[in-house]
Amino acid sequence: HIDHFFRDKISLEVTLRPGRAFLETTIRLRNRNLAPNRYMLWTNAGVAVTDGSRFVYPMTRTIGHDSSALNTWPVINGVDLSWNRNNKNMLGVFGLDIYDDFMSIYDYKSDYGTICSKNHLVARGMKTWTFGSGLTALRHMASYTDNDGLYMETQSGRFIWDGNYEFIDPGKTDGWTEYWYGAGKLGGLTTATMDLAAFLELPEQLPGIARLSLTPTALFPQSMLELLAGGRVVWSNT
Repeated sequence: HIDHFFRDKISLEVTLRPGRAFLETTIRLRNRNLAPNRYMLWTNAGVAVTDGSRFVYPMTRTIGHDSSALNTWPVINGVDLSWNRNNKNMLGVFGLDIYDDFMSIYDYKSDYGTICSKNHLVARGMKTWTFGSGLTALRHMASYTDNDGLYMETQSGRFIWDGNYEFIDPGKTDGWTEYWYGAGKLGGLTTATMDLAAFLELPEQLPGIARLSLTPTALFPQSMLELLAGGRVVWSNT
């Protein structure tokens, strides 16, 4: 695809690998011009909404979608906005202080998540976007979609936010690779890689008890599972 404004060449390569339950996607942008160009580069997945939909993002602060306002995450002004049902209006924020290589929208009602695994030091952008769940959201939805209803977006970008453009020199190419897959029957999501999604639950009403659920994207017959507490192995299995 040729960008009609800057005339850059954009490509998206999608690969299915034998024995792997993910989509491997590589996005590239090449400056075909004789001068440096401003650019932003993002991928995006839309996910249908239920009362159990939640952004599971490894970040502790955010910067705004339409302003440079800084906030904590997930609790903003006493409300946990990672849950879509708590957003009465449209919400779009970019992640700051990112500490892991995944992002997800997990539906706790259907017990299923859409997961993106990537190197967050290369693709540094993580953005949430949702219509929200109030009456305003329903009005916006009519302008964005035909009959599919409300949805949330999980967005992955080359740079942290879209308030600043970066420049790419003539003849240069930029891009990255990420891995998209679905995982279910975990009970929730704690972390994910290209190899597996994991949920670790420590029930407050059951001190000393842990519940670990895993969904791999391939068969790993020689793998070993270990659960550590304070650097000590408290459980293992093969």
